Amino acid sequence: MEIRTLASSDFEAFLELEGYAFHAVVDERRREKAQKVWAHAVGLGAFSEEGALQSALLIRPHKVFLYGKTIGMGGIGDVASYPEARGQGNVRALMKESFRYMKDQQMLVSYLSPFSQSFYRKFGYELTFEERTYKISPSDFQALDTGDRTVRRVRWEDEKETLKRLYTQKYQQRIGPVNREDWAWEEKKRWHDDLHVALCVDEKGKAEGYAIYRFQSPRPYVFVMNELVALSGQAERALWQFIASHGPQFDHFKYKTGISNRLTHLFPEMEVEQKLVPGMMARIVDMEAFLNAYPFKFAGKQAFELSVVDDESAEWNNGTYRLEMSETKRTISKTDSQTTTPRLEADIQTWTQLLMGTRTAQELQFQGRLRTDTQTAEDFQELLHDTAPELYDFF
Repeated sequence: MEIRTLASSDFEAFLELEGYAFHAVVDERRREKAQKVWAHAVGLGAFSEEGALQSALLIRPHKVFLYGKTIGMGGIGDVASYPEARGQGNVRALMKESFRYMKDQQMLVSYLSPFSQSFYRKFGYELTFEERTYKISPSDFQALDTGDRTVRRVRWEDEKETLKRLYTQKYQQRIGPVNREDWAWEEKKRWHDDLHVALCVDEKGKAEGYAIYRFQSPRPYVFVMNELVALSGQAERALWQFIASHGPQFDHFKYKTGISNRLTHLFPEMEVEQKLVPGMMARIVDMEAFLNAYPFKFAGKQAFELSVVDDESAEWNNGTYRLEMSETKRTISKTDSQTTTPRLEADIQTWTQLLMGTRTAQELQFQGRLRTDTQTAEDFQELLHDTAPELYDFF
């Protein structure tokens, strides 16, 4: 078996493999979409001794927000193997090679959408993004105070720069969202050719929010919210009032959003179907670089030893990192010695959930996944941000 980067001459073989593995008809529309993804992704393939492509994956290079900073992220997608190639270690070899590539390219984290969470946990991934889905009936809507905000339908092509600005302004201080480049915005639009856009503006005509949505038919007729961004409460209410105006046309409304985005302040009397569902998984690819990038909060002069164990897919992460905090600086250093410094030990899956904000140190210590004492868990949590991670892109 040979593992190598896919060349442009491998595109047809990759497309054939993807079509077979995902039971997809490779028509011109699918080919065009695949070509656009291929133009921005890096492909890795496992080839037989005869030179035939047996397994492959794509790495989408992105930047993601980290509390006002941006860091590199490698999005794994299109993981495919022919049936006769499964069970031969192809995917494991491809994943290890992808992590080496990401580390070399300063991609500190990696995201993927799993077909099986347990399968990808073997490669260091853990559920990181949790989502809240709403099913809203037309009768649940009520009049909202929108102030002097107005909402109008606009064309994507006319207002895409405005959408980009609003999205960045909303999410740049969060953890997890993709800092979308132009091609990522276009890929989002390519998922559905029938997207509509509504823009909210204030009394001076300044944009304060937007909604991207589509219609699903035949019956039941469903109004599907793809994305809603609002920079103020009035903009949020105005956008939802606009959505409510479609009530007589639809059987229900569907909205998937981040787990921390609750709508009870908009629908105080509603009895909607609400579900918490797992989203995408993530893993830290380069622990030392991630610790150096993370904006720890200062909570007094202190030090911790952070130990990573059992990372078989990215072995460079294994070991102990000494974190020292003072009023003027913080230092991260990898060390082989153990001292009396408060110590926390976990696998890379647990560290990913902790540092990305999916779980607190106290929760993970209680579950037995973060090996430390209660006081150390509480002290370390004071250095971390408390917001849940968010992600509004899929690959």
